[in-house]
Amino acid sequence: MSQKSRYPSYTNSESPFIGDVPTHWRVLRLANLGDFRKGRGIAKKDITEDGLPAILYGDIYTKYDVHTATLQRRIGNETAKGAEPIRSGDILLTASGETVEDIGKTVTYLGSEKAYAGGDVNILRPRIGDSRFLSYSLNSHSAQVQKARQARGEIVVHIYNSSIRDIRIPYPPLEEQQAIATWLDERTARIDTLIAKKQRLIELLQEKRQAVISKAVTRGLEPHVKLKDSGIPWLGEVPEHWEVDKFSRIVRIAEGQVNPEVEPFLDMLLIAPNHIQSRSGQLIERETAAEQGAESGKYLCPSGSVIYSKIRPALRKATIAPEECLCSADMYPMTGVNGMTNPYLLWLILSDGFSEWVVLDSERVAMPKVNRETLNDYWLPLPPTQEQEAIVSFIDDQTSHIDSLLDKAISAREKLQEYRSSLISAAVTGQIKVC
Repeated sequence: MSQKSRYPSYTNSESPFIGDVPTHWRVLRLANLGDFRKGRGIAKKDITEDGLPAILYGDIYTKYDVHTATLQRRIGNETAKGAEPIRSGDILLTASGETVEDIGKTVTYLGSEKAYAGGDVNILRPRIGDSRFLSYSLNSHSAQVQKARQARGEIVVHIYNSSIRDIRIPYPPLEEQQAIATWLDERTARIDTLIAKKQRLIELLQEKRQAVISKAVTRGLEPHVKLKDSGIPWLGEVPEHWEVDKFSRIVRIAEGQVNPEVEPFLDMLLIAPNHIQSRSGQLIERETAAEQGAESGKYLCPSGSVIYSKIRPALRKATIAPEECLCSADMYPMTGVNGMTNPYLLWLILSDGFSEWVVLDSERVAMPKVNRETLNDYWLPLPPTQEQEAIVSFIDDQTSHIDSLLDKAISAREKLQEYRSSLISAAVTGQIKVC
Protein backbone atom coordinates (compact mmCIF):
# COMPACT_ATOMS: atom_id res chain seq x y z
CA MET A 1 0.00 0.00 0.00
CA SER A 2 1.28 3.48 -0.74
CA GLN A 3 1.86 5.90 2.17
CA LYS A 4 -0.90 8.25 1.05
CA SER A 5 -3.50 5.44 1.31
CA ARG A 6 -2.94 5.21 5.08
CA TYR A 7 -4.34 7.17 8.00
CA PRO A 8 -2.23 9.99 9.50
CA SER A 9 -1.41 8.15 12.73
CA TYR A 10 -1.76 4.71 14.33
CA THR A 11 -1.79 3.26 17.82
CA ASN A 12 -1.14 -0.21 19.20
CA SER A 13 -4.39 -2.20 19.42
CA GLU A 14 -2.90 -4.36 22.19
CA SER A 15 -4.11 -7.39 20.23
CA PRO A 16 -1.54 -9.69 18.57
CA PHE A 17 -4.15 -10.55 15.95
CA ILE A 18 -4.99 -7.00 14.89
CA GLY A 19 -1.80 -4.95 15.14
CA ASP A 20 -1.85 -1.16 14.90
CA VAL A 21 -5.10 0.68 14.16
CA PRO A 22 -5.86 4.32 13.32
CA THR A 23 -5.52 6.49 16.42
CA HIS A 24 -9.17 7.56 16.45
CA TRP A 25 -10.47 3.97 16.21
CA ARG A 26 -11.34 1.77 19.17
CA VAL A 27 -10.92 -1.99 19.59
CA LEU A 28 -13.96 -3.66 21.17
CA ARG A 29 -15.05 -7.11 22.28
CA LEU A 30 -18.14 -8.44 20.52
CA ALA A 31 -19.78 -8.59 23.94
CA ASN A 32 -19.70 -4.77 23.94
CA LEU A 33 -21.47 -4.56 20.59
CA GLY A 34 -24.67 -6.50 21.10
CA ASP A 35 -26.59 -9.47 22.46
CA PHE A 36 -26.15 -13.15 21.59
CA ARG A 37 -28.73 -15.76 20.69
CA LYS A 38 -28.68 -19.30 19.30
CA GLY A 39 -30.60 -20.69 16.36
CA ARG A 40 -32.88 -23.67 16.97
CA GLY A 41 -35.68 -25.86 15.77
CA ILE A 42 -35.16 -26.24 12.00
CA ALA A 43 -34.02 -29.45 10.30
CA LYS A 44 -33.67 -30.16 6.59
CA LYS A 45 -36.88 -32.16 6.72
CA ASP A 46 -38.72 -29.01 7.79
CA ILE A 47 -37.86 -27.10 4.61
CA THR A 48 -40.86 -26.40 2.34
CA GLU A 49 -41.43 -24.84 -1.08
CA ASP A 50 -43.33 -21.87 0.35
CA GLY A 51 -43.62 -20.20 3.71
CA LEU A 52 -41.43 -18.07 5.94
CA PRO A 53 -37.75 -17.31 5.15
CA ALA A 54 -35.18 -19.34 7.07
CA ILE A 55 -31.48 -20.14 7.17
CA LEU A 56 -29.57 -23.28 8.17
CA TYR A 57 -25.95 -23.19 9.27
CA GLY A 58 -24.81 -25.00 6.12
CA ASP A 59 -26.34 -22.24 4.00
CA ILE A 60 -23.94 -19.72 5.52
CA TYR A 61 -21.03 -21.75 4.13
CA THR A 62 -22.47 -22.43 0.70
CA LYS A 63 -25.18 -19.94 -0.28
CA TYR A 64 -24.23 -16.51 1.07
CA ASP A 65 -21.30 -14.14 1.20
CA VAL A 66 -20.97 -11.27 3.70
CA HIS A 67 -24.57 -10.04 3.75
CA THR A 68 -27.87 -10.90 2.10
CA ALA A 69 -31.34 -9.37 1.92
CA THR A 70 -33.04 -12.61 0.83
CA LEU A 71 -33.01 -16.15 2.21
CA GLN A 72 -33.51 -19.14 -0.08
CA ARG A 73 -35.06 -21.56 2.42
CA ARG A 74 -38.71 -21.60 3.52
CA ILE A 75 -40.44 -23.17 6.52
CA GLY A 76 -44.05 -23.58 7.62
CA ASN A 77 -45.77 -21.74 10.46
CA GLU A 78 -45.62 -24.72 12.84
CA THR A 79 -41.86 -25.09 12.39
CA ALA A 80 -41.41 -21.35 12.90
CA LYS A 81 -43.02 -21.59 16.35
CA GLY A 82 -40.04 -23.63 17.57
CA ALA A 83 -37.36 -21.73 15.65
CA GLU A 84 -35.30 -18.68 16.59
CA PRO A 85 -36.54 -15.48 14.91
CA ILE A 86 -34.02 -13.14 13.30
CA ARG A 87 -34.45 -9.61 12.00
CA SER A 88 -32.68 -7.20 9.69
CA GLY A 89 -29.19 -6.40 10.95
CA ASP A 90 -28.66 -9.67 12.81
CA ILE A 91 -25.22 -11.19 12.28
CA LEU A 92 -25.22 -14.97 11.85
CA LEU A 93 -22.15 -17.13 12.52
CA THR A 94 -21.80 -20.86 11.93
CA ALA A 95 -21.51 -22.75 15.22
CA SER A 96 -20.17 -25.96 13.68
CA GLY A 97 -18.09 -26.95 10.70
CA GLU A 98 -15.42 -29.28 9.35
CA THR A 99 -12.28 -27.17 9.94
CA VAL A 100 -11.07 -24.54 12.39
CA GLU A 101 -10.07 -22.38 9.42
CA ASP A 102 -13.70 -21.99 8.35
CA ILE A 103 -15.51 -22.08 11.68
CA GLY A 104 -17.69 -19.07 12.46
CA LYS A 105 -18.27 -18.07 8.83
CA THR A 106 -20.39 -14.93 9.04
CA VAL A 107 -23.29 -13.40 7.12
CA THR A 108 -25.53 -10.46 8.02
CA TYR A 109 -29.25 -10.69 7.30
CA LEU A 110 -30.53 -7.42 5.80
CA GLY A 111 -34.00 -8.53 4.70
CA SER A 112 -37.21 -6.74 5.60
CA GLU A 113 -39.10 -9.97 6.36
CA LYS A 114 -39.04 -11.65 9.73
CA ALA A 115 -36.98 -14.80 9.31
CA TYR A 116 -35.74 -17.77 11.32
CA ALA A 117 -32.40 -19.45 12.08
CA GLY A 118 -31.92 -23.16 12.64
CA GLY A 119 -29.58 -24.96 15.01
CA ASP A 120 -25.80 -24.47 14.95
CA VAL A 121 -26.26 -20.80 14.05
CA ASN A 122 -24.86 -18.28 16.54
CA ILE A 123 -26.64 -14.92 16.36
CA LEU A 124 -25.22 -11.51 17.27
CA ARG A 125 -27.84 -8.75 17.45
CA PRO A 126 -25.85 -5.48 17.44
CA ARG A 127 -26.87 -2.60 19.67
CA ILE A 128 -24.28 -0.34 18.02
CA GLY A 129 -22.36 -0.30 14.77
CA ASP A 130 -23.06 -1.01 11.12
CA SER A 131 -23.97 -4.66 10.57
CA ARG A 132 -22.38 -4.78 7.12
CA PHE A 133 -19.07 -3.50 8.47
CA LEU A 134 -19.21 -5.90 11.42
CA SER A 135 -19.84 -8.82 9.07
CA TYR A 136 -16.87 -7.86 6.90
CA SER A 137 -14.76 -7.52 10.02
CA LEU A 138 -15.81 -10.92 11.38
CA ASN A 139 -14.87 -12.54 8.07
CA SER A 140 -11.44 -10.86 8.05
CA HIS A 141 -8.19 -12.70 8.73
CA SER A 142 -7.68 -11.21 12.21
CA ALA A 143 -11.15 -12.29 13.36
CA GLN A 144 -10.88 -15.70 11.72
CA VAL A 145 -7.64 -16.44 13.58
CA GLN A 146 -9.39 -15.61 16.85
CA LYS A 147 -12.37 -17.84 15.98
CA ALA A 148 -10.04 -20.70 15.07
CA ARG A 149 -8.31 -20.44 18.46
CA GLN A 150 -11.69 -20.64 20.22
CA ALA A 151 -12.90 -23.65 18.20
CA ARG A 152 -13.34 -27.03 19.86
CA GLY A 153 -13.47 -30.54 18.44
CA GLU A 154 -11.66 -32.53 15.76
CA ILE A 155 -13.94 -34.43 13.38
CA VAL A 156 -16.69 -31.83 13.86
CA VAL A 157 -15.54 -28.38 15.00
CA HIS A 158 -17.71 -26.19 17.24
CA ILE A 159 -17.60 -22.61 18.47
CA TYR A 160 -19.88 -21.21 21.16
CA ASN A 161 -21.32 -17.79 21.92
CA SER A 162 -19.43 -17.79 25.21
CA SER A 163 -16.19 -17.79 23.20
CA ILE A 164 -17.35 -15.52 20.38
CA ARG A 165 -18.15 -12.80 22.92
CA ASP A 166 -14.43 -12.36 23.58
CA ILE A 167 -13.38 -11.81 19.95
CA ARG A 168 -11.98 -8.31 19.48
CA ILE A 169 -12.37 -6.22 16.34
CA PRO A 170 -11.38 -2.69 15.29
CA TYR A 171 -14.26 -0.26 15.71
CA PRO A 172 -14.14 3.03 13.74
CA PRO A 173 -16.76 5.80 14.04
CA LEU A 174 -20.15 4.80 12.61
CA GLU A 175 -19.91 6.99 9.49
CA GLU A 176 -16.55 5.42 8.66
CA GLN A 177 -17.96 1.93 9.20
CA GLN A 178 -20.73 2.67 6.72
CA ALA A 179 -18.34 4.18 4.18
CA ILE A 180 -15.91 1.24 4.48
CA ALA A 181 -18.75 -1.29 4.06
CA THR A 182 -20.05 0.52 0.97
CA TRP A 183 -16.55 0.71 -0.50
CA LEU A 184 -16.01 -3.00 0.13
CA ASP A 185 -19.39 -3.84 -1.41
CA GLU A 186 -18.32 -2.10 -4.61
CA ARG A 187 -14.77 -3.47 -4.72
CA THR A 188 -15.66 -7.06 -3.83
CA ALA A 189 -18.47 -7.06 -6.41
CA ARG A 190 -15.92 -6.23 -9.11
CA ILE A 191 -13.54 -8.90 -7.88
CA ASP A 192 -16.37 -11.44 -7.61
CA THR A 193 -17.23 -10.83 -11.27
CA LEU A 194 -13.65 -11.64 -12.24
CA ILE A 195 -13.61 -14.71 -9.98
CA ALA A 196 -16.87 -15.94 -11.53
CA LYS A 197 -15.37 -15.62 -15.02
CA LYS A 198 -12.30 -17.62 -13.97
CA GLN A 199 -14.52 -20.21 -12.32
CA ARG A 200 -16.56 -20.59 -15.49
CA LEU A 201 -13.36 -21.02 -17.52
CA ILE A 202 -12.22 -23.72 -15.09
CA GLU A 203 -15.55 -25.53 -15.42
CA LEU A 204 -15.41 -25.40 -19.22
CA LEU A 205 -11.85 -26.76 -19.25
CA GLN A 206 -12.83 -29.55 -16.85
CA GLU A 207 -15.81 -30.42 -19.06
CA LYS A 208 -13.57 -30.47 -22.12
CA ARG A 209 -11.06 -32.70 -20.32
CA GLN A 210 -13.75 -35.21 -19.42
CA ALA A 211 -15.19 -35.13 -22.92
CA VAL A 212 -11.78 -35.90 -24.42
CA ILE A 213 -11.31 -38.87 -22.09
CA SER A 214 -14.83 -40.27 -22.43
CA LYS A 215 -14.97 -40.05 -26.21
CA ALA A 216 -11.51 -41.52 -26.77
CA VAL A 217 -11.95 -44.57 -24.51
CA THR A 218 -15.40 -45.46 -25.88
CA ARG A 219 -15.23 -44.39 -29.55
CA GLY A 220 -11.52 -44.41 -30.35
CA LEU A 221 -9.68 -41.84 -32.46
CA GLU A 222 -11.04 -42.52 -35.95
CA PRO A 223 -13.85 -39.99 -36.59
CA HIS A 224 -15.66 -42.04 -39.26
CA VAL A 225 -15.30 -45.53 -37.83
CA LYS A 226 -18.25 -47.90 -38.15
CA LEU A 227 -20.06 -48.42 -34.85
CA LYS A 228 -22.03 -51.26 -33.30
CA ASP A 229 -24.32 -51.49 -30.29
CA SER A 230 -22.26 -52.77 -27.36
CA GLY A 231 -25.33 -54.02 -25.53
CA ILE A 232 -24.03 -52.31 -22.40
CA PRO A 233 -26.26 -49.49 -21.04
CA TRP A 234 -23.44 -47.19 -19.88
CA LEU A 235 -21.31 -47.78 -22.96
CA GLY A 236 -23.67 -47.43 -25.90
CA GLU A 237 -22.10 -47.80 -29.35
CA VAL A 238 -18.45 -48.76 -29.83
CA PRO A 239 -16.28 -49.23 -32.94
CA GLU A 240 -17.33 -52.31 -34.86
CA HIS A 241 -13.91 -53.99 -34.60
CA TRP A 242 -13.67 -53.61 -30.81
CA GLU A 243 -14.49 -56.43 -28.45
CA VAL A 244 -16.64 -56.08 -25.35
CA ASP A 245 -15.65 -58.36 -22.48
CA LYS A 246 -16.50 -59.00 -18.88
CA PHE A 247 -14.50 -57.13 -16.25
CA SER A 248 -13.57 -60.35 -14.43
CA ARG A 249 -11.97 -61.79 -17.60
CA ILE A 250 -9.79 -58.81 -18.50
CA VAL A 251 -9.03 -57.24 -15.10
CA ARG A 252 -7.61 -58.89 -11.99
CA ILE A 253 -8.36 -57.31 -8.61
CA ALA A 254 -5.71 -58.23 -6.04
CA GLU A 255 -6.71 -60.19 -2.95
CA GLY A 256 -4.95 -60.75 0.35
CA GLN A 257 -3.39 -58.09 2.51
CA VAL A 258 0.03 -57.52 4.07
CA ASN A 259 1.10 -56.13 7.43
CA PRO A 260 2.35 -52.53 6.97
CA GLU A 261 4.13 -52.61 10.35
CA VAL A 262 6.87 -55.01 9.22
CA GLU A 263 9.64 -54.89 6.63
CA PRO A 264 9.75 -54.55 3.70
CA PHE A 265 6.26 -53.02 3.77
CA LEU A 266 6.97 -50.51 6.56
CA ASP A 267 9.07 -48.28 4.31
CA MET A 268 6.93 -48.66 1.18
CA LEU A 269 4.86 -45.87 -0.33
CA LEU A 270 1.28 -46.20 0.99
CA ILE A 271 -1.43 -44.70 -1.22
CA ALA A 272 -4.83 -43.75 0.20
CA PRO A 273 -7.74 -41.93 -1.50
CA ASN A 274 -6.63 -38.58 -0.05
CA HIS A 275 -3.29 -38.89 -1.89
CA ILE A 276 -5.01 -38.87 -5.30
CA GLN A 277 -6.45 -35.86 -7.10
CA SER A 278 -10.09 -36.31 -8.03
CA ARG A 279 -10.75 -37.11 -11.71
CA SER A 280 -7.19 -36.43 -12.88
CA GLY A 281 -5.46 -39.76 -12.23
CA GLN A 282 -2.61 -37.86 -10.56
CA LEU A 283 -0.86 -38.80 -7.34
CA ILE A 284 -0.50 -35.54 -5.39
CA GLU A 285 1.12 -36.70 -2.14
CA ARG A 286 3.62 -39.41 -1.16
CA GLU A 287 3.88 -40.95 2.32
CA THR A 288 5.28 -44.26 3.50
CA ALA A 289 3.40 -46.69 5.71
CA ALA A 290 5.72 -45.71 8.58
CA GLU A 291 5.08 -42.00 8.08
CA GLN A 292 1.34 -42.63 8.24
CA GLY A 293 1.57 -44.88 11.28
CA ALA A 294 -0.29 -47.59 9.35
CA GLU A 295 -1.48 -50.55 11.42
CA SER A 296 -4.26 -52.46 9.63
CA GLY A 297 -3.77 -54.67 6.58
CA LYS A 298 -2.99 -53.11 3.19
CA TYR A 299 -2.94 -54.36 -0.40
CA LEU A 300 0.37 -54.84 -2.20
CA CYS A 301 0.33 -53.08 -5.59
CA PRO A 302 2.70 -54.05 -8.40
CA SER A 303 4.44 -51.16 -10.16
CA GLY A 304 2.26 -49.93 -13.03
CA SER A 305 -0.97 -51.38 -11.67
CA VAL A 306 -4.14 -49.31 -11.43
CA ILE A 307 -5.18 -48.25 -7.92
CA TYR A 308 -8.90 -47.42 -7.66
CA SER A 309 -10.80 -46.06 -4.67
CA LYS A 310 -13.88 -48.17 -3.96
CA ILE A 311 -15.36 -45.61 -1.53
CA ARG A 312 -17.26 -42.55 -2.78
CA PRO A 313 -16.67 -43.44 -6.45
CA ALA A 314 -18.23 -40.13 -7.53
CA LEU A 315 -14.86 -38.56 -6.65
CA ARG A 316 -13.17 -40.70 -9.35
CA LYS A 317 -9.95 -41.35 -7.47
CA ALA A 318 -7.65 -43.66 -9.41
CA THR A 319 -3.98 -43.63 -10.36
CA ILE A 320 -1.12 -45.75 -11.69
CA ALA A 321 1.21 -47.20 -9.04
CA PRO A 322 4.54 -45.39 -9.64
CA GLU A 323 6.46 -48.27 -8.03
CA GLU A 324 5.76 -51.40 -6.04
CA CYS A 325 3.77 -49.96 -3.16
CA LEU A 326 0.86 -50.42 -0.79
CA CYS A 327 -2.66 -49.09 -0.98
CA SER A 328 -5.29 -48.77 1.72
CA ALA A 329 -8.04 -51.34 2.18
CA ASP A 330 -10.43 -48.71 0.79
CA MET A 331 -8.85 -49.16 -2.64
CA TYR A 332 -8.43 -51.93 -5.19
CA PRO A 333 -5.16 -52.75 -6.97
CA MET A 334 -6.11 -53.77 -10.53
CA THR A 335 -4.10 -55.31 -13.35
CA GLY A 336 -5.25 -55.65 -16.93
CA VAL A 337 -5.01 -59.14 -18.48
CA ASN A 338 -6.06 -60.86 -21.71
CA GLY A 339 -5.51 -57.78 -23.86
CA MET A 340 -6.43 -55.02 -21.38
CA THR A 341 -3.59 -52.56 -20.70
CA ASN A 342 -3.32 -50.71 -17.40
CA PRO A 343 -2.99 -47.14 -18.81
CA TYR A 344 -6.12 -47.61 -20.93
CA LEU A 345 -7.94 -49.15 -17.95
CA LEU A 346 -7.12 -46.08 -15.85
CA TRP A 347 -8.63 -43.65 -18.36
CA LEU A 348 -11.61 -45.95 -18.86
CA ILE A 349 -12.56 -45.99 -15.18
CA LEU A 350 -12.13 -42.20 -15.04
CA SER A 351 -14.52 -41.72 -17.97
CA ASP A 352 -18.01 -40.28 -17.49
CA GLY A 353 -19.97 -43.35 -18.55
CA PHE A 354 -18.15 -45.86 -16.36
CA SER A 355 -18.03 -43.54 -13.33
CA GLU A 356 -21.70 -42.61 -13.53
CA TRP A 357 -22.70 -46.27 -13.75
CA VAL A 358 -20.55 -47.19 -10.74
CA VAL A 359 -22.05 -44.31 -8.76
CA LEU A 360 -25.56 -45.63 -9.42
CA ASP A 361 -24.59 -49.01 -7.97
CA SER A 362 -22.69 -47.52 -5.03
CA GLU A 363 -25.61 -45.38 -3.89
CA ARG A 364 -27.64 -48.45 -3.02
CA VAL A 365 -25.80 -48.66 0.32
CA ALA A 366 -25.49 -46.14 3.18
CA MET A 367 -21.79 -45.41 2.59
CA PRO A 368 -21.28 -45.11 -1.18
CA LYS A 369 -18.82 -47.78 -2.28
CA VAL A 370 -18.48 -50.39 -4.98
CA ASN A 371 -17.47 -53.96 -4.13
CA ARG A 372 -15.35 -56.31 -6.23
CA GLU A 373 -18.29 -58.57 -7.05
CA THR A 374 -20.15 -55.67 -8.63
CA LEU A 375 -17.07 -54.58 -10.59
CA ASN A 376 -16.44 -58.11 -11.83
CA ASP A 377 -19.94 -58.21 -13.31
CA TYR A 378 -19.39 -55.09 -15.44
CA TRP A 379 -18.63 -55.24 -19.16
CA LEU A 380 -15.87 -53.13 -20.68
CA PRO A 381 -14.79 -52.11 -24.18
CA LEU A 382 -11.61 -53.82 -25.34
CA PRO A 383 -9.86 -52.21 -28.33
CA PRO A 384 -6.83 -53.89 -29.93
CA THR A 385 -3.68 -53.35 -27.86
CA GLN A 386 -2.06 -50.98 -30.37
CA GLU A 387 -5.22 -48.89 -30.46
CA GLN A 388 -5.31 -48.74 -26.66
CA GLU A 389 -1.75 -47.40 -26.72
CA ALA A 390 -2.67 -44.77 -29.33
CA ILE A 391 -5.73 -43.74 -27.30
CA VAL A 392 -3.65 -43.41 -24.13
CA SER A 393 -1.01 -41.35 -25.95
CA PHE A 394 -3.72 -39.05 -27.35
CA ILE A 395 -5.39 -38.59 -23.96
CA ASP A 396 -2.04 -37.94 -22.27
CA ASP A 397 -1.21 -35.21 -24.80
CA GLN A 398 -4.63 -33.59 -24.70
CA THR A 399 -5.03 -33.64 -20.92
CA SER A 400 -1.50 -32.33 -20.44
CA HIS A 401 -2.37 -29.26 -22.51
CA ILE A 402 -5.73 -28.78 -20.79
CA ASP A 403 -4.15 -29.27 -17.35
CA SER A 404 -1.65 -26.52 -18.12
CA LEU A 405 -4.53 -24.15 -18.93
CA LEU A 406 -6.38 -25.32 -15.82
CA ASP A 407 -3.39 -24.64 -13.59
CA LYS A 408 -3.15 -21.08 -14.92
CA ALA A 409 -6.88 -20.45 -14.48
CA ILE A 410 -6.93 -21.92 -10.96
CA SER A 411 -3.87 -19.89 -10.00
CA ALA A 412 -5.52 -16.71 -11.32
CA ARG A 413 -8.72 -17.46 -9.38
CA GLU A 414 -6.77 -18.11 -6.18
CA LYS A 415 -4.84 -14.85 -6.54
CA LEU A 416 -8.11 -12.96 -6.96
CA GLN A 417 -9.54 -14.67 -3.87
CA GLU A 418 -6.41 -13.84 -1.89
CA TYR A 419 -6.55 -10.23 -3.07
CA ARG A 420 -10.22 -10.02 -2.06
CA SER A 421 -9.44 -11.37 1.40
CA SER A 422 -6.46 -9.06 1.89
CA LEU A 423 -8.50 -6.06 0.74
CA ILE A 424 -11.21 -6.77 3.30
CA SER A 425 -8.67 -7.26 6.09
CA ALA A 426 -6.79 -4.08 5.20
CA ALA A 427 -9.97 -1.99 5.07
CA VAL A 428 -11.56 -3.21 8.32
CA THR A 429 -8.32 -2.90 10.31
CA GLY A 430 -7.52 0.56 8.94
CA GLN A 431 -4.38 -0.45 7.07
CA ILE A 432 -5.76 1.45 4.09
CA LYS A 433 -7.84 4.62 4.15
CA VAL A 434 -10.82 4.27 1.84
CA CYS A 435 -12.92 7.29 2.86
